[in-house]
Amino acid sequence: MNIPEFSVNRKITVLMLTMIVCLFGIISFVRIGIDMMPELEYPF
Repeated sequence: MNIPEFSVNRKITVLMLTMIVCLFGIISFVRIGIDMMPELEYPF
């Protein structure tokens, strides 16, 4: 069974896996701790 056939036959499973990956991505983005306005030191 290849990936397209699996995706067509098991739609709910693929949907749940996609939602889990998206959820982990959102959690990772929130926890990454990026400073939106960092202090800059100009070289002159």
